[in-house]
Amino acid sequence: MTPDARGVDLPYREVTFQEDIVRSSALRKLLAFARILIGWTFMWPFLDKLFGIGLAMLLGAGLKIAAWSGTLLLFLMYLAQFPQGQPADFHATNPITDSHWHEAALLLLCAYGLAGDTFGICKWWGRKVGNGFLR
Repeated sequence: MTPDARGVDLPYREVTFQEDIVRSSALRKLLAFARILIGWTFMWPFLDKLFGIGLAMLLGAGLKIAAWSGTLLLFLMYLAQFPQGQPADFHATNPITDSHWHEAALLLLCAYGLAGDTFGICKWWGRKVGNGFLR
């Protein structure tokens, strides 16, 4: 139990860090590189969303919200180019799985692998917000 500002004991929240779930140092660095890469991918074509998905992925804070909103965005982009209902001259190389699914999986992998702990501010942010959805 830890006391709050009024001196009342509150239950202690233990924060999980990336080292607790990803043991390999090389994999942690690879996840950090993937996080920065996907963050730059979102920042470049969507510069108007600078303070959203791209910035969260680059800084490493708020990854869960950024990952789920980015996944929703990518799913809607996938539906926009879905082959059903397209003109007859439209040809997709793979109508089921395309790059949108890969990028969405990378977003979620970075968020739930706590990739912001390496080369990011997620350790500091995790101490402030805990393991909740804001992490």
